[in-house]
Amino acid sequence: MAFKNAQDYQFISNIKVKQRKGNDKLIDKLEEEKETIAYELSNNLLDMDSEKAGMILSLKRELAEYNRKLRLQNSKLYSLQDNLQGSLTNPTLLI
Repeated sequence: MAFKNAQDYQFISNIKVKQRKGNDKLIDKLEEEKETIAYELSNNLLDMDSEKAGMILSLKRELAEYNRKLRLQNSKLYSLQDNLQGSLTNPTLLI
């Protein structure tokens, strides 16, 4: 009696065996589809991540090379500025 009342008040669903089997088949199909989608997504994301990581690594190498060249040019500039300042403050160096 309590079970029937629970079904009447929809605390427990009131489905037949045929509908239950159909639901089980649908659940199995959806589970397989979910697994397929998850597998494809993880593979695509890994491929994209490795591709992006490669691009990032390449860009970091380029940036390091540009930074090295910039430091070299700055060093030359500072050296020239020091020489120019020294020659302006000491007129005997010009002769």
